[in-house]
Formats: sequence, C-alpha cells, structure tokens
Amino acid sequence: MRFHHDPSSILVFDCEARPTAWISGDFVGKSITAAAWSWLGGEEVYSRVLVRSDLSTAPILSPFLEDLKHADIVVGHFIRGFDLPLISADLERLGWEPLDPLLTIDTKSDRLTTLGLSESLGNLVSRYEVGHEKMPMTEPQWEEHNLWQTDRSVQWVRERVESDVVANKALFIELSEEDRLKPPKVWDPAGAKMPRYRS
Repeated sequence: MRFHHDPSSILVFDCEARPTAWISGDFVGKSITAAAWSWLGGEEVYSRVLVRSDLSTAPILSPFLEDLKHADIVVGHFIRGFDLPLISADLERLGWEPLDPLLTIDTKSDRLTTLGLSESLGNLVSRYEVGHEKMPMTEPQWEEHNLWQTDRSVQWVRERVESDVVANKALFIELSEEDRLKPPKVWDPAGAKMPRYRS
C-alpha cells in the first residue's frame, strides 16, 4: 500500500529494553532503557538513554510522548508486539495516563505475507539495500549498560537506538514505494496482546 500522508505527521520510533525482575520460568520483566524517534519528513533523530544518575524512565518518555501527541501515524519494527506494550508498562509504573489508541504501521507485521524470509530489521534493511544498517551490540556491551550505565555504554545504546530509527525510516520508504505494506492498523492498549517474536 502506498501512503499519501504528510511525512511530517508520521513518527518513526524505536525502544530498547533492559531486564527488571525474574518472574517465573524464563519470563523476565522489562523496562525502557532507551528510545529514539524521528519525523519521516525530517532529518533529525531525537533520543534519550537511561543514565546512572537518573534511573527513572520519565526523562526518556516525557519528550517522546510530547511528539507522539502530534503524530497521525506511528511507524516501527514490531511496535505493536514489543515497543508499545513496553511503553504502556512503564507508564503504569510511573502512574501516568495510558496511551490512547494509535494508528500504526509495523514494518515487521504489516509487510505482505512471506514464508521462509527473516523478518528481523537487520536482515530486511540488507535485503532491500536501503543504505543503512542496524548497529549490532554484543552481550558484554548490553551487560555493561544494564549493570553500570557507563559513559561509553550510554553512547553505544544511543547509537544503537538511533541507528534502528534511521534504518527503519529508510525501510518504510522502500516498502511503501514497492507497495509491500498492508494498510495501517489501530493499536489499542485496552486490547493489545504480546505475540512471540520470530526472527
């Protein structure tokens, strides 16, 4: 489906998470450790990362939510299954109002149905040769950030989450131009479920 919305009203975003508590089995609680966002019609990427001096997610969510209020459509990769439920959980922890229903385009879940192809962001940006790559982070790098939030780990995470947004903007444009996306869907926190991720 080709989109004819004003690019300045389409917000592309991504969140990264850190573990909070072991619940049971292999289920671990999660909370936002970084977020980045950018208007489709602009070049600037905005980002916030959890730092050791302030472990609240409020400084991450406040500026993002302010821009989200002005978006007609939000775009991301697996946002209905991960990022938006993740944000909802942190809003509940903070005692803030829940998200309103949002018109969404998910570059993972809203691609035309395929079988036998990876749906990961890294593989899709490579397949479509969009000119941007997903920045990899190793397990030791994530551990350093999640445990200690060092200056260098904060920079790693910032570069990672911003690279996801830049790559996904390019992927969305490519998929839209090739007519490989389904129509936008409304995500409603009142009825959202958490599907399993398949790479």
